[in-house]
Amino acid sequence: MINSIPVKIVVIDRHAQIVAINRACQPYLRAVGLDLNTVSGQSYYAIKERFGAAPLDARSVSEHVESLCRQSIAFSHSISFPLAGQDIRMVVHGERLPGVEDLFILSHLDDEDPESETANPRRYHLSMLQAEEEERRRIARELHDETFQQLALIQFNLMTLRSTDMSAQASDAYQAMEISLKAIQDQVRTLSYLLHPPELADDGIEAALSHFTRGFARRSGLQVEFRCLSGPIRRDPDMEIAFYRVAQEALANVYKHADASHAVVRLRRTQAGFALEIEDDGRGVPEHILNGQGRDIVGVGLSGMRERIVALAGQLEVRRTGTGTLVTATIPRRRLCD
Repeated sequence: MINSIPVKIVVIDRHAQIVAINRACQPYLRAVGLDLNTVSGQSYYAIKERFGAAPLDARSVSEHVESLCRQSIAFSHSISFPLAGQDIRMVVHGERLPGVEDLFILSHLDDEDPESETANPRRYHLSMLQAEEEERRRIARELHDETFQQLALIQFNLMTLRSTDMSAQASDAYQAMEISLKAIQDQVRTLSYLLHPPELADDGIEAALSHFTRGFARRSGLQVEFRCLSGPIRRDPDMEIAFYRVAQEALANVYKHADASHAVVRLRRTQAGFALEIEDDGRGVPEHILNGQGRDIVGVGLSGMRERIVALAGQLEVRRTGTGTLVTATIPRRRLCD
């Protein structure tokens, strides 16, 4: 996913060890005798030293990275260094990787770059989310075009085998394989759909949410209803994807943690734009998670939802109600094509 982003990206863990690095970094690494294949797993601090930045700049970046890894404190810091006979000025920006608790992303932007994070922070987040969705689409296509076709071939071969004479023991084994194959086919089909629902691209957010909530109710046993109160919505892919992913995450949390029997998903207009609401009748999200004081998986999910909506200049609110939890995601109309 990060290779599709033109910005120089490094992903590190809590020990500042490099977990992933994208191709945009390659020219800079080669200039100091390094390579993409050799820096993975090494200390970010050690790699940074190879670039010979001024001591004060190098120390400041190291201190910021340390605070990021220990306390998840985001930062932006300018740095300069000589490279291949040129003076390079760069902005290093660090933050927690969206939706992941123990990984951090460091972006290195040329200071004169008009797409700099310092010039437009939401554009940077949006480009990350768009790259993520493109990777989801790619995986969904491969599951449908490759994996599912291979499973269909296995099913055909089993049917051919079934037409031959076989012992009772072999017949029992055949039936067990047939049942397992059917379960795998269903799982692959569901996964492919959840990664990239065709209704989202073809028919819009209303159809996608309606189909998703029906399928979720069938798979989970949870009573889920969808209410479209917005009227017709002119297409906007960024808004539609954001609302769809929030609905996925919120309903998954309801199923896993809320001990609820009923949930409702509402899409409606607001004075400023559009809102998506997911309300359940469960036990409610714990206060320490709502306050950002816990590392529960629910808290990580809420952070991911919030980052996705904020990237579109929107807001995400999660609050306890008298009968459960209400998640509200709003996106202003100025971000839409309506």
